[in-house]
Amino acid sequence: MEARHPRIGFVDNDRFVLSVTGQLVQAAGMTVSWAVPTADRALAASADPTRPIDVLVTDLQLEHETGLSLSRKIRLRDARLPIVILTAYSLTNHAFQARSAGAQALVGKDDFGMIIRVIHDVARGKTYSPVPGVTFCFRRRRQTPCSAGRKRQESPPCPQQNEKLPN
Repeated sequence: MEARHPRIGFVDNDRFVLSVTGQLVQAAGMTVSWAVPTADRALAASADPTRPIDVLVTDLQLEHETGLSLSRKIRLRDARLPIVILTAYSLTNHAFQARSAGAQALVGKDDFGMIIRVIHDVARGKTYSPVPGVTFCFRRRRQTPCSAGRKRQESPPCPQQNEKLPN
């Protein structure tokens, strides 16, 4: 992963949000590799070797799908691509779902500074949880998301929050 100038792929069905968030990210020294309004287009773009990304940033609520289902689909083919889910909805109500879908962070759309910090941190192999007791993680090899198919209390342990991935 490129930590200094991360390449970002954005997914949000609101084109205004795509534009504003993209401008903020570029102003923070990151590169927007692509920005698309649907999960299907994000899946295609993320598989395109001519437009690589270091972090996928998706809205929680998309038009025909959710950022959670997109995250699960990405995880089936790429266990290491960092995923940040943005939402205007309750962080508390969605943190465990985001973690279970394989995301490394969940961030409120109302805090632009935090969005930028979290994208930078996730690009460097760290995680971010807005909710105490919900630890996001990275997986070190190809497999399903952290707790797919398991009950909440049976979730396997994840690396400690903010643990750096080995190179």
